[in-house]
Parts: sequence; C-alpha cells; structure tokens
Amino acid sequence: MHTHNLLKILNFIARGTTLLVAIPLLSSLEAKTTLATTHPQVTEVLDQLGQLYQNKEEITWKATSLFGAAIDVHNFQPTIKDLKKLKDQKYLVAGPIGDQRWLLNAKKKGLLSQKSLLLDFSELGNDHFWLFPSGACSFEKQVGAYLVKHKLLKETYDDYCQWMKAKQREIFELLTQANLKKVIVAHSALVPLFESAGLEVLTLRQNDHEHETTPKVLKKVSRWLSEAKAQKGGPTILVINEEGFGLPRQLEKATGTLTFMWSPLQLRPRPIESLALSLKERLNE
Repeated sequence: MHTHNLLKILNFIARGTTLLVAIPLLSSLEAKTTLATTHPQVTEVLDQLGQLYQNKEEITWKATSLFGAAIDVHNFQPTIKDLKKLKDQKYLVAGPIGDQRWLLNAKKKGLLSQKSLLLDFSELGNDHFWLFPSGACSFEKQVGAYLVKHKLLKETYDDYCQWMKAKQREIFELLTQANLKKVIVAHSALVPLFESAGLEVLTLRQNDHEHETTPKVLKKVSRWLSEAKAQKGGPTILVINEEGFGLPRQLEKATGTLTFMWSPLQLRPRPIESLALSLKERLNE
C-alpha cells in the first residue's frame, strides 16, 4: 500500500516537473520582438521576409501595424495619441516617407525612438516598393541592415528581391504569350514593374490618387487606340484599372484592348501575386 502511494506521489512530482520545464520553454518559443510599422503593406512584407528567412535562421521578430490594416496612408494624419504610440515603440520601421511626410516632422521633434528606421525610396521616385523589383530590393536592403544592426537578424539576404524578380518574369511571360505590347495603368504605382520589363507604359493618373487624366495623356491614349485598331489579331494593349477610378470615355468600349480591375493595396493574396492571378484569369476567359 505504502509503495503504491509512493509511486503515485513520484509520478505526480514527475508530471509537475515536466510541466514546469515545458512552460518556460513554450514561453520562449512564443515570445517574439515586436517590429512596429506605420504602413500596413510594410507589415505584410516584413511577415513575408520572416517566412522567406525561416529556413536560414530563427526569426525572433513579429511585425505589427500601429494604425491598423485599413488606414488610407495617403490621407492619414496622426493624432497626439498616435504620435505617442510612435515614441513608445522600441523597434519601429516607419514610412515610406514619400507616402507619410508627417514622419519627417515627427523625427525632428524627437517623437521617434532611437531604434527606428525611416524607409526612403526617393531615389526610385516610387514608394510602392512591393510592386516592382528595384523597390523590393531596396526595401530588403534597408530593412536587412536595420535588423542586423539591432541583432534581430544574423545577416542580410536577397530572397524577397529575387522573389519579386521572379514574379515580374511570370507577368512578362503572360503578356508576351498574349501579344500584349503596351500597358495603360490607372496610376503610376505599376509603371516601374512594366517599364523595367521593357514595355511601353502610359499612366492615367499620378501617385496621389487625385489628379484627373490630362489632355496630353488622353491624346496619347487616342493614338495608341488608333494604332491597335489598325492591327490585325487580338488585343495589343493591356488596361489595368483600379476600383474607384473612372476610365476615359475612349477606353470604356475600345477595341484592341484587354481590361481588368486590380488594386495595388490588396494584402491577401500579395498584390503582385494577385496581379499575376488576375491577369492569368482574364487571359483565359
């Protein structure tokens, strides 16, 4: 009887010891350093970097968007409460500053922590880094150096850069197969993607989503349409419109064009993947 009770006590202690050992181990696995961001797309791409790098080293950070995934970064103006959030972050990947100019004033006033990174794509002339190879490569370089500096990554990589280049090749091959030689886009976010693939690109509006299509652009649209109409065969012009944007009248029922809707701020699937999928589906109709 005593032996039986002793065994029960020992088993209980053993289970308790296992539990006590497992709890801190589980906590260490779950605890990750927070990387705060001011732009929802930056959050998404940082998470993608973590997925791309996870087979190379342990990822100890997790990105989170300070102002949520639904903010309009072009019109967002922070409140005092929002600015306080910035200063409270130990690690912050802010910007791109072209879309969020208020961050420059926040930095001047000392409202950003010392361990913050301001993403700058001014040399590229386009802040939509998640839509074209040179932007993706610049983002990965800036963020990689930042993560290494603060010991959140052991070394820098170019996986995201190469992934974006592969996506560009995939889209270019689809266009080539369909004999689409020119592209008209709703605004300039996609221009670098197609220009760097050697295609002629015409943008109807600028980055700020406010400008109307100018007479000069409309004249070029008309010329392109006349040239396409004169050619035999299928469409030669790809038109990518965005929800909320009205197309010029001459494009609404134009011949020689292939049109579909797409948004550069889609989070899932990733915008460049959604573009490839939408294009493939549209070509197969």
